[in-house]
Amino acid sequence: AEMCGNGIRCFARWAYELGLVSTRRFSVETGAGILYPEILDDHRVRVDMGAPHLEAAVVPTTGFSGNPVVSEELVSSTGSHYKVTCVSMGNPHCVIFTDNVPDDEFLKKEGSAIEKDVHFPRKTNVEFVHPLGNNRFRMRVWERGTGITMACGTGCCATAVAAILNGLAKDEACIDVDGGTLHISWKGGDSHVFMTGPAAMAFEGDFTPELI
Repeated sequence: AEMCGNGIRCFARWAYELGLVSTRRFSVETGAGILYPEILDDHRVRVDMGAPHLEAAVVPTTGFSGNPVVSEELVSSTGSHYKVTCVSMGNPHCVIFTDNVPDDEFLKKEGSAIEKDVHFPRKTNVEFVHPLGNNRFRMRVWERGTGITMACGTGCCATAVAAILNGLAKDEACIDVDGGTLHISWKGGDSHVFMTGPAAMAFEGDFTPELI
């Protein structure tokens, strides 16, 4: 993967707690470019994720009639019909708004089919999103090359961008995923996406390369 939205929050908190950085806001070079996390007073991490990329060739997508791809028709290899919005946050995302929250069986069947669809030359992450109202959404994700995961930071960013593009939210959104909640803000156009969420120490240990 080019980068990981949840991973950069964890990395930023780790670097700050270990004293590897001297300021609360610093830069991190990733495969998707240089990003800027900031440690907040409540220990959450806010990340400047840069501007979303909507151009079809950049996402990348092919074969859709619109550019950018917003609420375009897609028929998956399973025969299911979807309205999809495609966003790149340095990695490709296909966002689909649904009437309910999909279960694991649905995710495995439809997510895997769309990930490898011919419209996505580099494959794609797939977000199925159920609007809850008041700028809040419940999202489940099928991650490219991985499958079902508990959360996807860039996927939450792409979900919020797609919701705003489709008139389902304005300027910001709270995205509930299996692993928790992220707050995403975006003012539209070329403005940057900001992702805010928790990062907490799970465990620590020592690594001895000679034992491998």
